[in-house]
Amino acid sequence: MLLRLSLRILGVESCTLAEGEHLFEAESAIDDIYFVIDGLARFYYLTDTSWEFSKLAICMLEKLAIKKEQREADFLLLDATARYQKFLTQYADIKDKLANYHITSYLGITEVALSRIRRSLGLTKILT
Repeated sequence: MLLRLSLRILGVESCTLAEGEHLFEAESAIDDIYFVIDGLARFYYLTDTSWEFSKLAICMLEKLAIKKEQREADFLLLDATARYQKFLTQYADIKDKLANYHITSYLGITEVALSRIRRSLGLTKILT
């Protein structure tokens, strides 16, 4: 099991490995910190035996649950332009470091839609 944490968690991915073990991964495009844990059983062992690790795991899960709930609400209540504007506000410090495909994946839109949104907001330069 690999836990990849970052100073700015952008998303969460949960996968199933061939042996049926689960991989929990917190994805970030920058500033990663890696924890390698040998299997799900080891993860449970660490949370059962280490108060510090258990507290870290609970803190991570609480923050991710709140963030996931907010993202779901944004997808239901906001259009793509409003989601992009919110993204620019929330991630102003890293938005210029991210590739467009990371941004579009996070927003649930295509790169063409992102280009149109940027143009409508006057955030792109028109070449003449």
